[in-house]
Amino acid sequence: MTKKAMDKLITRKEAASILGISVKTLDAVRTDGLISYVQYVENGC
Repeated sequence: MTKKAMDKLITRKEAASILGISVKTLDAVRTDGLISYVQYVENGC
């Protein structure tokens, strides 16, 4: 992933804050499939 693309990623905490919800609620709606997400793992597949 390029540096420019990395700058566009936000943390779960930042996403929850932007959406005005808690991280726990963010995780719940993500698990329920109501929102999509990308998980980045450095040097991962």
